[in-house]
Amino acid sequence: MSRRLIEAHEEERTWLARELHDDINQRLAFLTVTLDVVRRGLPADAAEASRSIGEVREQIKDLGNDIQALSHRLHSSKTGLLGPRRCREGFLQGVLRAPGSTG
Repeated sequence: MSRRLIEAHEEERTWLARELHDDINQRLAFLTVTLDVVRRGLPADAAEASRSIGEVREQIKDLGNDIQALSHRLHSSKTGLLGPRRCREGFLQGVLRAPGSTG
């Protein structure tokens, strides 16, 4: 029973880590690029707005880095609980079950 509970907990952590990395971090990256486009489109006399956009862009970039670090910490706990061999086996099974897999 406790092994299944640990595995369920780790599946949830893996899902959360993947969502943080693949979805949320990508959306933050898109916001950063969008802010760059907006800033480049500002008139030359909009220095204050440009500076503010640059600050917001840096905050988004820092947030993305923090989310990526959290995502990696969530993934790494599985290795400590289940061991590297079980983690590799689980990863390979996930790859083989993925849509479009030829395995």
